[in-house]
Amino acid sequence: MRRRRRDNPARRRPSTDRASDGTNEGSGGSARVLVLTAEEGEGHTSAARALAAELQEHGAICAVVDALQGGLGRVVPFFSRDAYRLQLRWAAWSYGLEYFVFTRLAPARALARFGLALLGSRPLARMIRRHSPDVIVSTHPAVTAVLGSLRRRGRLRVPVVATITDFGVHPLWSNAGVDLHLVMHPALLGHVEEVAGIGSARVARPIVHPRFRVPLSRARARELLDLPSEGQLVVVSGGGWGVGRVEEAVRTALRVPATRVVCITGRNERLQRRLQALFAAEERGKVVGFTTRMSELLAAADALIDTTVGVTCLEALTRGCRVIVYGAPPGHSRDSARALARLGLGEAAWSSAELERLLHGLERAEPLEATL
Repeated sequence: MRRRRRDNPARRRPSTDRASDGTNEGSGGSARVLVLTAEEGEGHTSAARALAAELQEHGAICAVVDALQGGLGRVVPFFSRDAYRLQLRWAAWSYGLEYFVFTRLAPARALARFGLALLGSRPLARMIRRHSPDVIVSTHPAVTAVLGSLRRRGRLRVPVVATITDFGVHPLWSNAGVDLHLVMHPALLGHVEEVAGIGSARVARPIVHPRFRVPLSRARARELLDLPSEGQLVVVSGGGWGVGRVEEAVRTALRVPATRVVCITGRNERLQRRLQALFAAEERGKVVGFTTRMSELLAAADALIDTTVGVTCLEALTRGCRVIVYGAPPGHSRDSARALARLGLGEAAWSSAELERLLHGLERAEPLEATL
């Protein structure tokens, strides 16, 4: 069945158009790019910084700004970040229910878009005027929704690009007012076009920091990290907030003989302390908090066990590291886990026994080249 082409006034408007919304009257040089993100874990911010780093290599002038810090009012940050953090740690089922309602039910999606536009349009427009960009890039669906609304209503006259770093692309990632959506795999194009119209999306290579593309052998990476050159190494990641069934993943991995585990707990200091205490006597296990050495860790590892299915998976696939998803909390992470497995980019384990079986299979697996 052919998808109906949706009319999008934003894409008809010339990209050089400027108005009294505070945008540049022509910079006379490098393009000014405003990259808007939202601090929910580390993934959205990591993608924003990676994109800015790559654009700067091509001569753009980039500013990375957290829209939750004064750009979306007070109510949106509370629900999008603060309440969400508590849900994931203490009542993940409630986020799963919320996710189902707002992504699967059309009236609820319309209400979500309306509420975001109502609460966020004015403060976000003020933030944009302060930066006077030539192009705006969003790495978060809530920000994308507000930008799309501003664009459609003629209150924003510069092009807007939305990056979609999830493999499970729910409808709120897309907006008909956005000029272009960037997805990480060709199979995801249709999900965006159903919402935003034919031609509204393009495939981009994974949005990861350029250092993940610098060749680094497994032996050299282990040497840099002071890790044994022999034996199987598994990295377990719970994302920037250290959520999901991280402890179970570590316990399961350590049941596989001769397997060394490095667990990344992100900024979840409580989880870090608990796991350090639990595995203090385990020589094959190491627990660290937030780290800037993921590039080396993923180059050194035989596999990544990821519990959030975020940008860390893109980094692993770029590095050529196998991805196994396990223990993802309800909501978009589980959708992304299923999509990752369906696309053949990784494997999803839905029980500890299945995870253990996959880890045993690594001994016979051939080394991977970069997947994406």
